[in-house]
Amino acid sequence: MQRRSLLRTFLSAIAVWPLFKGSRLRAENVVFPGAQDVALKELAATLLPESLGRAGTDQVAAGFIRWLNEYHPGAEMQNGYGFTRVRVVPPSSKAKYLTQLEELERVILTNPNLGFRRNQLEARLQAAGIQDLPALPESGDIVVDLMAFYFNSSHANDFAYEAAIDRDGCRGLKSSSQVPSPLRGATE
Repeated sequence: MQRRSLLRTFLSAIAVWPLFKGSRLRAENVVFPGAQDVALKELAATLLPESLGRAGTDQVAAGFIRWLNEYHPGAEMQNGYGFTRVRVVPPSSKAKYLTQLEELERVILTNPNLGFRRNQLEARLQAAGIQDLPALPESGDIVVDLMAFYFNSSHANDFAYEAAIDRDGCRGLKSSSQVPSPLRGATE
């Protein structure tokens, strides 16, 4: 009689296991930015160069949203030449970002003074001891990761040099000796 009870309990646990396993997947399917869309755009307008204009900073925010929503936690990363260890991308920080955006909106982003917002964000980064941007936006801090997303991008590289370098593209050998064309609207 006890074996049947034990077997029944074991089979019940196996039947319910996918429900618990699926709860992790539901947690990763957080809708980003949800109600924090305006706060994310304000954060981008505060952090990124003013010369991008509001349309440009909104475009970067939209790209960041797209990157986050296409992010696949647990996907294998390229290990590079000479490295045999397989690495996977870490879990998404969407849920953390939403909480951080709520706090930033409440404390900093509602202030109309751009200088004040920038000073507050700079103090926040200094208090966290952040001195360098990571190569990929995976620090778990929305301020750091939004800046890493933009400043490590090909667009930021082109914008800094005022030339269509397209760092992440491949121009091929035929055009490798040609100087990149200047960006439209760039000053000489």
